[in-house]
Amino acid sequence: MKQTIQLSDHFTYGKLFRFTLPSIAMMVFTSIYSVVDGFFISNFAGKTAFAALNLIWPFLMILGGMGFMIGTGGTALVSRYLGAGDSEKANRYFAMMIELTILLGAALTAIGLLFMEPISRLLGATEEMVPDCVLYGRIVIAFNIAFMLQNVFQSFLIAAEKPRLGLIATVSAGVTNMILDALLVGVLRWSVAGAALATGLSQTMGALIPLIFFLKKDNGSPLHLRPVRMEAKPLLQACGNGASELMSNISGSIVAMVYNFQLLKFLGEDGVSAYGVMMYVSFIFVAIFVGYSIGSSPIISFHFGAENKPELQNMFRKSTLLMTVLGVVMTLSAILMAKPLAKLFVGYDPGLYHLTYEAFRLYSIAFLFTGLNIFSSSLFTALNNGAVSAAISFMRTLVNLCKEYRQDKSAPTMKELQNEEIVSKDGYAKSGFIMFSDNYNEDDTMICCRLWKGKNKTGIVLDSSRLRGSIANVFENALNFIERNTKTGWVKTEKGGRDEIRSYPKEAVREALVNAIAHRDYSISGTQIDVDIYSDRIEIVSPGSWLLPKDYNAYPAGSIPSIRRNAIIAACLDVANLMERGGTGFQTMMESYKSSPDELQPVVSIYPGFLNLRLYDRLFRDEAIELDLENLTDAEKVMAILKMEGPKPIKELQMSLNYRSRSQFLNEVINPLMKSGEIYRDGKPKSPTALIKIKK
Repeated sequence: MKQTIQLSDHFTYGKLFRFTLPSIAMMVFTSIYSVVDGFFISNFAGKTAFAALNLIWPFLMILGGMGFMIGTGGTALVSRYLGAGDSEKANRYFAMMIELTILLGAALTAIGLLFMEPISRLLGATEEMVPDCVLYGRIVIAFNIAFMLQNVFQSFLIAAEKPRLGLIATVSAGVTNMILDALLVGVLRWSVAGAALATGLSQTMGALIPLIFFLKKDNGSPLHLRPVRMEAKPLLQACGNGASELMSNISGSIVAMVYNFQLLKFLGEDGVSAYGVMMYVSFIFVAIFVGYSIGSSPIISFHFGAENKPELQNMFRKSTLLMTVLGVVMTLSAILMAKPLAKLFVGYDPGLYHLTYEAFRLYSIAFLFTGLNIFSSSLFTALNNGAVSAAISFMRTLVNLCKEYRQDKSAPTMKELQNEEIVSKDGYAKSGFIMFSDNYNEDDTMICCRLWKGKNKTGIVLDSSRLRGSIANVFENALNFIERNTKTGWVKTEKGGRDEIRSYPKEAVREALVNAIAHRDYSISGTQIDVDIYSDRIEIVSPGSWLLPKDYNAYPAGSIPSIRRNAIIAACLDVANLMERGGTGFQTMMESYKSSPDELQPVVSIYPGFLNLRLYDRLFRDEAIELDLENLTDAEKVMAILKMEGPKPIKELQMSLNYRSRSQFLNEVINPLMKSGEIYRDGKPKSPTALIKIKK
């Protein structure tokens, strides 16, 4: 019988348990960081400091959780090539993942240090809690590279068939954390600073041990670190594949932030503290599920690369049963342990103890389903199957689009999706859906937006944005770009009042963008949809020729034949009520301009391989439309000028309002508007080209 378990083995329940046990222990000890910090802070520093730690911890987990994305996605990729026998490529990709972790960790550390105080206030911290939130957060985030590396190495040590070393590293880090918490918080009474320093130093311990191991050329494993050149494709593939783990981490942290915010509002520090205890304890329970998923993922990836379907089926059956049984065991254990755990953390406060105990008993039911949820996500990551994640993401995106643009705000039914041929009769999504998925980031959906000073491209570019991502995202962002860079005016009514009017009807802009997206020829590489805003018009240029035999205005009104160049994309837009059916889109656009003179009507120009849709500014040189600044405050005047005339330099706004002193103008008008979030400065503060823009 072999002493060392290898990825190529057939896994019985016993062998699977022995192989995944180190990774389970690793995750349990990793969860101990915050648990031990919470215990010492709660019992030695009081519930205000305890509540502050709980408030800022989810934000820290979002930044550090990037390591889980790189670790899980990278391990799946590397294990696949190990299974296929390509060790050179596996090692090259492994080294790239570690370099990416260090670079990304450094960038996130800088962001965290800079924004820790405003983030703390945004999360709802009271004035008493802010200093503790900022102090704990900045110290912990200073060790973020180590934290991310530790998360990454946890996965790669399993792929390297060295799970015991991972256990040693994690146990060493956990013990270090406990000792330092006892010394710095319990003895020296350094409060949150001591707890944060203990966490950071223990994370460093957990990162250094595997780093030293992988730097050795003869380490007895199939993986070792060496200098490599970064390659975009495998990095994007790994990060995209691991995105589901990242999103799970982020969603959990966001939920915790929202709960903390609401609890602080309605129950004060007691509510945040009680929820904090629940989260600390749940970390340990969830760590068992996560540890098993991390431990089993390289096995699945290896056999997937080796095309060993019987072993894949074996792993799926055994893992599903184990997660179900563990879910029941974890739920019963949590219910039985609710009282002693609540007493351990907050036994010093009877009211807080009772609140914590009752809340955790109810929360324990969630463990029934948590294991299967975590393993399912890990399974598709291990199989390098981004399509399933994309399908889930797509459906979520489509539901949101429908709720945003449908009049009844309803989600699409399965029958609707099947009728539109988005989903087949047997329930499978069609291939075109991937361009709507949240993590889609290819250039073929790109929209390039520019705001020009003047009537042609020889002028100065005042604002620009290259929009990438899913179709839903680029569509929304393009709409936002147009809205913030176009004007609003007023037309006098017969009764002496005034009606607001925008430069471009919203219906026309939306329809123009939708048509450009739906009818674009995505087979033409190296192109994008261009949105150019001039002083008198918007031009939207889309790759792809006009599909009909006659020009659009040669057809009777409302009778333009409907030809779908991209059937799935058009169907998705139809379902969301974003695209007019039956070829009435252009007619809708013309209808929104019916009160405008002939020279301002929309124009479609057809060029070889491109379509140019031109919308004219209804406010350009119209004497009936005025900028009425009477009876307005200076702040209201600034907002009116920006709405009517678009982005302006500070100096120009200052002159318009007849302020002699720049500092007075900034302090009395601009800074309060920026603080309230109504406007923002685009560019360096002292730059003469910096523009003041309305913030959507």
